[in-house]
Amino acid sequence: MSSVGISIHKEILEKKEQDYFLDFLSVKNFKYFFAITAITLISISPLIFHYLFKSFGKNALFNLNISFLFMLWIFSSAFALRFIFILPKIALNKKIKPYIKQMNHEGFQFLGLFIVVTIIFFIPSSIILSLQISLSGSNAQFFTFIKPLFDFISFYISYFNYLIIFAAISYSYKMQNTTDH
Repeated sequence: MSSVGISIHKEILEKKEQDYFLDFLSVKNFKYFFAITAITLISISPLIFHYLFKSFGKNALFNLNISFLFMLWIFSSAFALRFIFILPKIALNKKIKPYIKQMNHEGFQFLGLFIVVTIIFFIPSSIILSLQISLSGSNAQFFTFIKPLFDFISFYISYFNYLIIFAAISYSYKMQNTTDH
């Protein structure tokens, strides 16, 4: 995923077409991977805490029901997306200033965009999954023959989802940099 993101950023921002595997085992790829992992962990941290509290049988935190952590998830996701422009900078080998100075102001807009993109790609994924379930139950012989086709289609749906998200980040980064100068 990180090598795809690097290639998309370079193609959009520097107009350089690059093979996805060019940066596959590079230091830049590992930096990108750790940055996207950190952004993801910031985003889902309330869900992780909710799961941990539920696992240990705790239902309250500071005398509040732990369900409030789901509401916090919206804000932690928007906060995490304020750091999303670190990714194009890593892809372009630009210097990353301290994170507080790197924050953009579009966290909730990115969250809305990611939700819309996810919903758009969730619909065909759901259709493919329901077709797989119905064929596996009713026609097991035919399903084993056609399953690779479903896997192929599901892969490309996920792949296009990532492409659009990385392209949206790149275009937003490009727009912010053109308005800043």
